[in-house]
Amino acid sequence: MKFKNIFLGFCFIAALVSCGKSGENAKTASEKPINPTPLGLEIHYANINGVKEKYANVHFDKSSEIDQYTGGIVLTAEGAGFNIDGLKITNFTFSKEGVLEHVGLLLNKNVVAMDQNLSSKYEVTSKKINTFMGFGNAEYVHGDTIIKLLSEHLSSDMYVKYTYKPLNDQIMKDIEEKKNRAVTEQKSKF
Repeated sequence: MKFKNIFLGFCFIAALVSCGKSGENAKTASEKPINPTPLGLEIHYANINGVKEKYANVHFDKSSEIDQYTGGIVLTAEGAGFNIDGLKITNFTFSKEGVLEHVGLLLNKNVVAMDQNLSSKYEVTSKKINTFMGFGNAEYVHGDTIIKLLSEHLSSDMYVKYTYKPLNDQIMKDIEEKKNRAVTEQKSKF
């Protein structure tokens, strides 16, 4: 009997500890969000439990990967279940602590309408959109978040990415370093 009580006590403590590690209480957005809230989830505030609770009806890919920059998991889901016309795929990237750092949306292409929507909400920092052909890139900022609209010519898709600034800076620095290494390597061959 004593062993059973000790075992149950240990199980209770283990459950409490694991509960804290998995991202504490479910969070989706603060009362007055300082960052964008794509799909109702505030960047750098929402946590993994909040995403899973808010979208309990969404089937997330079981093969969650670990993000190379944040060290946290990436949840991927088909667009169905989010009730957004044209949404094909959604990626949620979390920090090691389970905080939402990035939301990536793959949508059917409608660059001009999306740019108008994003421009009305966020500060435009750069824009190169061909309104006649319906493709191009734009970048916006709001709070601590960079929002990017990306669409290639002759593609039927567009991407909208919401990324926490420190993560975006880290990614851009890595891309620049890789580019510089490639240029240096290429020059050394001649």
